[in-house]
Amino acid sequence: MGIKITLIQPQFGTEDVSELDVCTPSIGLAYIAAFLRNHGHNVTIIDAEVEQVNNEQTVQQAERRTLQA
Repeated sequence: MGIKITLIQPQFGTEDVSELDVCTPSIGLAYIAAFLRNHGHNVTIIDAEVEQVNNEQTVQQAERRTLQA
């Protein structure tokens, strides 16, 4: 049985990048998640920019997801 892992892509910064009208998932985190899943681990990804959450909300989501089955 693997372990629960949450990978986090933090926000880009304080500037509002939504004006760029670009949404690119973190391919690096996707590769890492795929590798870990193939080795039996339970992996979730939080992309703070895409989900439009601040640092505090990101931490809350990570804690919530880690506690879920």
